[in-house]
Amino acid sequence: MESIGCLNDQDVEYPLEFYNFFKQIDCHFIQFAPIVERIVRRADGLSLASSDETGGQLTPYSITAEQWGDFLCDLFDERIKADVATYFIQLFDATLSGWVGVLPGVCTLAQQCGHAGVMEWNGDVYSCDHFSYQVTVKGR
Repeated sequence: MESIGCLNDQDVEYPLEFYNFFKQIDCHFIQFAPIVERIVRRADGLSLASSDETGGQLTPYSITAEQWGDFLCDLFDERIKADVATYFIQLFDATLSGWVGVLPGVCTLAQQCGHAGVMEWNGDVYSCDHFSYQVTVKGR
């Protein structure tokens, strides 16, 4: 089983509980995604900023860089004790891949983007999941 844990300002404070939950449900492939979104005011009434917009303020549920770093450090320290090669955390494994000269499998750590395809709810296909959000928000 594979799972993505999206971390808001509350969840990020409980890294070991979050990690142990995935272990309890026998999920061995885990990806953690920090929620960092901005609010902007626009003429069309939408307030969630797309990645190409500047300004605005963080949403109340966004996490800070310090929270994300603390979460990852606590998670790494716990996983390294006995879970290496049993539970796979995407960011850690991709970082290790890059360190030993293997394509990391995560576009943000790779030399080139475009190997993480996504299909939107309406059938649109993109070469990267980072492109789909902007089109969906602007197309609503």
